Amino acid sequence: MLLDWLTHSSWVVLLSVLLVSLLESLALIGLFVPGIVLLFSLAAIANATEIPATTLLVFGAAGAAIGDIASFFIGYKLKHKLFESKWLKSHQNWIEQGTWFIDKWGWISVIIGRFLGPLRPIVPMLTGALGMPPQRFIPLSVLTVLFWAPAYLLPGYYTGELANLWQLQPIADRSLIIFSLSMLFIGMVMLTIYHHTHPEQLLLKGWLTRDQADRWPIHSGVLALLSLSAFTAVYLLSPLKQNADFHQWAQDWQYYRLSSLWHYFANLNNDALIATLISLTCFWLILCRKIALALTAALTLGFLWGATSVVEIYSPAHKDMNHLNVTSTLVFLLAFIANLYSNSLHGLKRWPIYLMAFTMILLVIVSLLWNGEISLSAAIASLSLGIFCSSVVRIAWRALHISLNVPSPGGITVLLLLTTVAFTIIA
Repeated sequence: MLLDWLTHSSWVVLLSVLLVSLLESLALIGLFVPGIVLLFSLAAIANATEIPATTLLVFGAAGAAIGDIASFFIGYKLKHKLFESKWLKSHQNWIEQGTWFIDKWGWISVIIGRFLGPLRPIVPMLTGALGMPPQRFIPLSVLTVLFWAPAYLLPGYYTGELANLWQLQPIADRSLIIFSLSMLFIGMVMLTIYHHTHPEQLLLKGWLTRDQADRWPIHSGVLALLSLSAFTAVYLLSPLKQNADFHQWAQDWQYYRLSSLWHYFANLNNDALIATLISLTCFWLILCRKIALALTAALTLGFLWGATSVVEIYSPAHKDMNHLNVTSTLVFLLAFIANLYSNSLHGLKRWPIYLMAFTMILLVIVSLLWNGEISLSAAIASLSLGIFCSSVVRIAWRALHISLNVPSPGGITVLLLLTTVAFTIIA
């Protein structure tokens, strides 16, 4: 009943968007307003009511700007009296975090804070209390909400249209998109597990001592267990029914314009290229006198090729495990390079490097599925086995006290990247 009424009352929807945008930006009140959920829902209703997107954005931006400016002047008028409020003293952690954020980022905090939920209703008030001039805050606020409004309202506005568009897509396209997003989601989950089981994180929580954090690679052990479980499950369940489906769909995908782009990524899964990259990496490690690192890499690659060869020959679905050795080796190589490159960073700040490496791995695997060069079973098995070997090597390095400190890891990374680009162009 309410939804039917709203879909026939465009002004009510627009005023609701303005009010929610205002309240979720208003000093302290915004902390208790589920703005994202409400704005997403109202934007979807606005689409159903045939309200133009520009009109919706104007009302959303106006409400956000009014809330920001009102919050700013509350702090600007009260100044230090604001910090003496009994209510604020009972929520001192909010004030401390907001003040620290403003002290660190200065005027940029107005821009960043607008996109961070917990800080959105606090930063404008604190910037006013800390003495930022109105002539600086107001233009910054108005400029920021012009970007904030599309980011928060357009996803909900176009959700209905995207749902209809999704239903019109062929099942082959939907399946590939679902697989890619699923693998990306799994990668994010694994990174999250890696982060929360990292010894440095457990040390901060007081669950480990400094000595235990230095000796116990818990995060690598957890990833090794998860990836081995995934590989075992795929091996036991093969052949998967979806293998034949993906192989059939690959024939349809060849007529798409993106086929030439995926061809370049598929070229990375080449024996000669991978052998060249491995040789360059090991040669560079030897030149850097990191013999132990080169030796563990060589031994792991030998194990990987032996294990994948056995799987391809003796697996009950060995025909579906094609390219397993080459693809899993590429996964291991990219993870190995990411480990070397990120070692100079703090343990809790390495995840962006691992995310980029995983994204590159995912692009290669999707390209192979697109070209029909690899089955779904082999794709999952290669990814799992490569990550497993990388995690085991990381554990071995810690157990054997092998140092990962290598000079200029960026240099070898650039060399490998240039070699890869040259190979894909020539091929």
